[in-house]
Amino acid sequence: MRLLKFDLKGKTSFCKRTDQNGINVFSYRIVTHQVIKGMLGAIIGLKGYDNLFPEKTQGEMLEFNRVFQSLKIGVVPKFEENGLILAYNHRVNSTLFGNLSNKIKSMKQGDGLAIREQWVANVAYTIYLDITNLDEEYAQKLEHYLANGMAVYL
Repeated sequence: MRLLKFDLKGKTSFCKRTDQNGINVFSYRIVTHQVIKGMLGAIIGLKGYDNLFPEKTQGEMLEFNRVFQSLKIGVVPKFEENGLILAYNHRVNSTLFGNLSNKIKSMKQGDGLAIREQWVANVAYTIYLDITNLDEEYAQKLEHYLANGMAVYL
């Protein structure tokens, strides 16, 4: 078993819950595996959502999802549940490209939509990665980049 361990912390975190659609947008309280895979993919230079169109064909996986498909991830929060701070950000989406619920589909381009987002403040996690089943090329690259504080962002 080959394990990597690193700390992830910041002033705020926002991992949008996918079961919401509309004006109030809530965040998971813990970083998701998909976010970690995307972050690791960006660190070692794998293609992600910004490289998705137009060359992506139906059913094709994002590169970081394909590479990290067998990656096992453990997340340990480093804050007490009762010490968790939820902050709210209010912003206006005037582009109308956000996820809109059926109640507000009558809005037109240029209309302003006030969105209330829930953010988690003062976050800290310890991330454990089991890289045993990764292709050796990616396992070595990930280990090297994390150990030396290196990153490639596409």
